[in-house]
Amino acid sequence: MYEVRMRRLAVTIALITSLVIPGSLIGQRRDCRETGNPKHIPSASTLIDSAAALGQVAVLNEPSDTMIFSVFFSDSDSIPRVRAVLGADAIAAVALARFVRPQKPDLWGIRMRIVKGASRALTLERSVYCPPVPPPVVRGPSPVMVVLPHLGESPPWRGRIVLQVEVLVSEYGEPLNVRLNQTSGMKDLDDAIVRDWQGKRFEPALLDGYPIKAVYRTDGNSPRL
Repeated sequence: MYEVRMRRLAVTIALITSLVIPGSLIGQRRDCRETGNPKHIPSASTLIDSAAALGQVAVLNEPSDTMIFSVFFSDSDSIPRVRAVLGADAIAAVALARFVRPQKPDLWGIRMRIVKGASRALTLERSVYCPPVPPPVVRGPSPVMVVLPHLGESPPWRGRIVLQVEVLVSEYGEPLNVRLNQTSGMKDLDDAIVRDWQGKRFEPALLDGYPIKAVYRTDGNSPRL
C-alpha cells in the first residue's frame, strides 16, 4: 500500500509496512493453509484412473507404503503437474501423471494419498498453499521521491490518496507484471511505484512445498487457491 501526500516541490510515496507485511509472514510462512478450490473435493475416479495408478505404483521400488503426491492444475493448461511430496520420488510422480485425467483449465491443486499393500487405496485431500511473501523491510517505510519539474505544479488530487499494488510473482520470486489499482494522475509517479516493485524479489508462492506462479497484493488480500 502506498500513501501519497503532496509537498510544495515533491511527492513522497511511502510503503506502509505495518499493513502490507505482517511480521508473521516474514521468513516463517505462517499464512500457509489448506486450499479452498475446488469447494468440494472431487471423487478420485473423476481425477485419475485409480486401478491403473495403484497397479503401476505397486511395481515401483518405493520403500514407503504410503505416498503423497501434489497435483497442480493451471488456468492455461488441462494437463496437471504431478510432484512427489512424501514417500516417493520424481520417477513415481511421472508414472502417476500418466493416469491423471485432463481437466477443464482452472487454477487449483489437490493431494493424492496412495497406500500400497493388502489394503491399497487412493484418496484425495486438500493441498496446502502459501501466498507470495515480499522482501522484509528493515527500517520502516522506504520512500520513493518524484520531484515536480515546475514550481507551483500540483497533482490532480488534494490531500491523501492510497494506491494498491498488484504483482504477478514467478516461481523464482521475480515480478512478472506490476500494476496499480488506480492511477495517481501523474505518470512519473505511477512509473516510479511500478519500478520500485519491479526491483523487488519475493519468496514465491508454494503449493505443497513447491513454488508456483501467483499474485501478491499490497492490501493483504492476495488471492488464494
